[in-house]
Amino acid sequence: MTTDRKLRWGIIGPGGIAQAFRDGVKNSKTGELVAIASRNPGKAGLGDTFPGARILDGYAAILKDPGVDAIYIATPHPGHAEWAIKAAEAGKHVLVEKPLALSAFEADAIFNAHRKAGTFIGEAFMYRLHPATIKLGELIAAGTIGEVRMIQSSFGFQMPKFMPEHRLSPTISPVAASSMSAAIPSRCRASSRARPQASRSLIPSRSPAPPISARKAPTSGRPLCLNSTMASSPR
Repeated sequence: MTTDRKLRWGIIGPGGIAQAFRDGVKNSKTGELVAIASRNPGKAGLGDTFPGARILDGYAAILKDPGVDAIYIATPHPGHAEWAIKAAEAGKHVLVEKPLALSAFEADAIFNAHRKAGTFIGEAFMYRLHPATIKLGELIAAGTIGEVRMIQSSFGFQMPKFMPEHRLSPTISPVAASSMSAAIPSRCRASSRARPQASRSLIPSRSPAPPISARKAPTSGRPLCLNSTMASSPR
């Protein structure tokens, strides 16, 4: 999309990550936030949280809005594919908060919808564009550290409570954890632990995510420890 005016952004799902996106757009020279789609438009403080943006009733309303060029999808993870596809069908450019989708099947459906519509689709995955990642790529390409024969990475953190809609929840798919890696892993292992119980799975990362049989997850506020490990080597 080439234009002299700023790109008019709308947000689906006014949660915490949407507020972080709001702050980024606020300092942008090429974009502006013009609309927020919420299933609870009358929520107290919503207008104050997103000053200057129109508050729309329901997610579908933003798809019909001619004053919105691009949409940032910040819904819970299971809704990413649905609204990314609907946005494409409405002719909107889309940036989806990670993960883009919860399976290879969903991702293919999203890309196909945007190819057909001729619209942009991207994942809000800042690590691939981070200066440190770019520099690392340059050093590897220059042979600074020699021939790279294998890359292994780990990522983990503690969540305050069990969140069944989270991308790393075993009730969705441990394979979704591979979205945290800058490379395509040849294998992926993800585990979750609500002390003292555990659940883990080991499956090929290139396969569509199957249902995961996990132990019953806690509904209390006990900490849930999530960890994923990816490894990649030349084939």
